[in-house]
Amino acid sequence: INIDKDLHVRNKTNFQIGAVTVTVGNLFRFLEIESNASVTLNDNNSVLNVDSKLNSSGAIIFNAEANLNLTGSTNAIETLTTNNFGTITYKSSAQPQTISQPTSGNFNNLIFDQNQTKTASESLVVDGDFTISNSATFADGGFNHNIAGDWNDAGGTFVGTGTIILDGDAQNINSTVANSFLNFETQGSGDKIAQSNLNVTGTFTVTSGTFKTGAFETEVTGNTVVSSTLDIDDANGIFDANGEFDANGGNVTFTGNGNLEFGGIVTDLGTFNCGTGTVKYDLAGAQNIIDPGVPYYNLSLIGVTKTAADGTALDVDGDFVLDGCTFNPGNNDHNLAGNWTETNSAIFDPSEGTITFSGANSNEIITTLTNLTTSGATLGDDNSFYRLVIDANDITTASEIEVDNETTINNLNSNYIYVAFAGTTTRFNARDAADVAAFNTVKAGLDAYPTNRKNFRTSMRQAIVTSGLTAHQKVYLLTEGSDEGALESGPFALRGYYPLFDTEAVADDVSTNGQSHEHDIDGVTYYMPDAGQTIYHGNYAVETPTQDLSLIHISEP
Repeated sequence: INIDKDLHVRNKTNFQIGAVTVTVGNLFRFLEIESNASVTLNDNNSVLNVDSKLNSSGAIIFNAEANLNLTGSTNAIETLTTNNFGTITYKSSAQPQTISQPTSGNFNNLIFDQNQTKTASESLVVDGDFTISNSATFADGGFNHNIAGDWNDAGGTFVGTGTIILDGDAQNINSTVANSFLNFETQGSGDKIAQSNLNVTGTFTVTSGTFKTGAFETEVTGNTVVSSTLDIDDANGIFDANGEFDANGGNVTFTGNGNLEFGGIVTDLGTFNCGTGTVKYDLAGAQNIIDPGVPYYNLSLIGVTKTAADGTALDVDGDFVLDGCTFNPGNNDHNLAGNWTETNSAIFDPSEGTITFSGANSNEIITTLTNLTTSGATLGDDNSFYRLVIDANDITTASEIEVDNETTINNLNSNYIYVAFAGTTTRFNARDAADVAAFNTVKAGLDAYPTNRKNFRTSMRQAIVTSGLTAHQKVYLLTEGSDEGALESGPFALRGYYPLFDTEAVADDVSTNGQSHEHDIDGVTYYMPDAGQTIYHGNYAVETPTQDLSLIHISEP
């Protein structure tokens, strides 16, 4: 039905539209609904096209999933009764349109369509879905707008200047890379799930309900406040908070192993459950790392100076990465169950704090940086731990490790530990009482060097402690499993016999008369030079091993 004149719905009249399309007027005509009058759309196939101005002092009523399409520049709706049905579309392609909130009632589904700007003149309330399509532009006017259904701006342009509030139950959010919210807030119940990357240039607030990242990145330039639940729920999900982050009274959880990235001050992580996800502190400047009260899983520190203040003991169930930063651990005992990695000229050379490796039944790999350089310029001394505790079943050293103070080893996967100083090494069995008692011979052997006296103490669980080391002196604590070429070929001291070599040729070469003799120790044949060396037969104080070794330096300048 086409009406090319004005349509007046007079007082107390109810104009009902069934399964037909009614088109009213043109740009010079209008639809007027007087007070106490109404237009009712009764069928899912009911369509009312208003190509002219809509001026409704009465009521527009939806009794089905019908459509009202508005083309005029301004349209006034006094009373809108949707009964949770229907869609209103502002679809002018010829002129901008101004959108006002009905005086009584809310929009159900609201669509801004066609390549013109749709400008809100006040706060809008949408009980259903909100969509920007066909290159339309939504100018929010700096107002707060409440959406109870899905948000989808992917088909048009939206650069927010106000606040978008999602206050329904289960809601999806779909945007496009060029669009952005200023302020974004979740209210209501249910999950608010990102279906695309989201960009929030102002404040992101989770007041109620659960915000889920999905398999996308949500980037927040301003502050993030979580009073309800933030969930990184997908392996590809990223929540990047570049302003202050405060989840006091809220929940931060990983139901997927995605990423939570902090580019600003972190005040509180609320009730925190990291699952198997990764937390990154990546502010370009100085940043404090907080203790959430429960373990992180993977933790990466990226940027400049990252500090764990005294009383902030970090517990990391996964991997710990220092990426281009200086990490100040404070006077804390940090517990790590995964790999330790230093990369991109990271600096770790503290004067306090303890790092404990505690991965049960895991293969932890320790990678540190030595001879730190960038563009050929030396940045400083080799990185080093201050105190180191190894309480894991398997440790692999992917680089040389230096410890400036104390090292403690518990729960050895191998029976044997080796301590080396000044070219000699003692091997002892941590599970053998006699070997533990014989550890005093290590001290006796080291006391033979009066200018480099070292004191050791130990227990059956092998707490190895060094003290009194003079400047640049080093003691090597070694465990079986890796390669340390300097200690592979000998000379060795075993069971008080010294010097011993693996091969007869090497022993003959060391001997001034070119000859050597054999010794069978623990079922293995070794060779001892006949001349030119001070030799010991059972009375040498320290022992050296024949196994391939990994190296830990223990030094105290």
